[in-house]
Amino acid sequence: MGPGICLFPATPRYSPIAPNDPYVSAAAALREKSAPSDSPVWAVTPTGAGYALVTPEPDLAVVRHALGAADGGEGLVCALASDAEAASDALRAASGEVRLSPGQRLLMERLWPGPAVFVFPGLASALKRPPLSLVMAERGGAGGAPVGLCVMDHAHLSGLLGALGRAAVWALFPREQGQRACTNVRAARRAADRLGLATADNAVLDGGESELSRTPTLVELPARSAPGATVNTHGAFRVVQPGAYEERFIRKMLSLRVLFVCTGNTCRSPMAEAIARHAVARAGAGEGTDAPGDVRILVASAGTAAASREETMAFPEDASRPGAGGGAGASGMTRESQAALRELGVDPGRHQPRGLSRRLIAEADVIYTMSRSHLGAVLELDPTASDKAQTLDPSGRDIPDPIGASQDVYSQTARRITELVRLRLREIAQ
Repeated sequence: MGPGICLFPATPRYSPIAPNDPYVSAAAALREKSAPSDSPVWAVTPTGAGYALVTPEPDLAVVRHALGAADGGEGLVCALASDAEAASDALRAASGEVRLSPGQRLLMERLWPGPAVFVFPGLASALKRPPLSLVMAERGGAGGAPVGLCVMDHAHLSGLLGALGRAAVWALFPREQGQRACTNVRAARRAADRLGLATADNAVLDGGESELSRTPTLVELPARSAPGATVNTHGAFRVVQPGAYEERFIRKMLSLRVLFVCTGNTCRSPMAEAIARHAVARAGAGEGTDAPGDVRILVASAGTAAASREETMAFPEDASRPGAGGGAGASGMTRESQAALRELGVDPGRHQPRGLSRRLIAEADVIYTMSRSHLGAVLELDPTASDKAQTLDPSGRDIPDPIGASQDVYSQTARRITELVRLRLREIAQ
């Protein structure tokens, strides 16, 4: 994604601290019980989305043979990691085989760590790469459901994987009835007994009752049709198996809120908003490539010295409609700005000046300011916005305020803003 957007949030790596650490004991029990047998031995651990049965056995074929009907039948089987950084490293190592659209990367960034199992082309190659290092050879005719990957950051899971020295393990999320997860240790052990899976007594980690009562959602990320091609938000994913994340929530995560900031919100930032909205609408209609077609970009603008209008919707859902962020009546954009936009074929629509607020900053995913002083004003209101706020010009140069200047100056300013907005949207699309 663009600047300020990472693939996954960082999660701490676990390191055992003492020989009597319960995770070290669990890992030792798993190794001891699995050593003389080809049959996998399982641990029970909470994950944040119910309890899972996990095994240090790295070979998927061995695991699926042991699970039998449970694979895709009585539970959800996947590769399970607790460290988002490890998952990110493996995906980067397999970048030649893993080709994700901007919207698909955004879903991973926002839903991991969390109860989402992603299935997508090239994942099998990533799972084989360090640091995940799982074995994918399918011997003996073992088939099964598509391979998926889930990242959960529960302390017990992280501790167990750290003690095993593994970044990922094969896991089964057993179900009690329907999509209901095993929400406590007793239910998970009953599921293991029912499936004939051997568990190590010292490898049963009790984290109490699970807050979530549904297993992770299985989400398929379809292949992109061609290099550089994108799909619309309806084609970015498909829910294969419902779970803790509802489809409407996942679709909401495909929205990226972009805020433009200037002084009075009558010239530069509303021009940037209109230009961005125009580019997004063209990309959505398949007429341009300046914006990612499968990310729903919502745009808004504000001024550091404009009157605040907290009652207006910060980021209107109908972002493709000209003037979607404005109120009724005459536009609050200067006549020169409107004329400059029309010269570029951009509809200025209706616009109401709006003051910069903490609410707007909090709701924005990316903030572009017209000058360094505007950037300072954003950070003064909310110092935590430093990772998502930057000047619209990547070089840090200011875009001069055209207020009071000739129409030619406004037109030059609009053309410069257009170049920079397109550049920033292309960054997001990469």
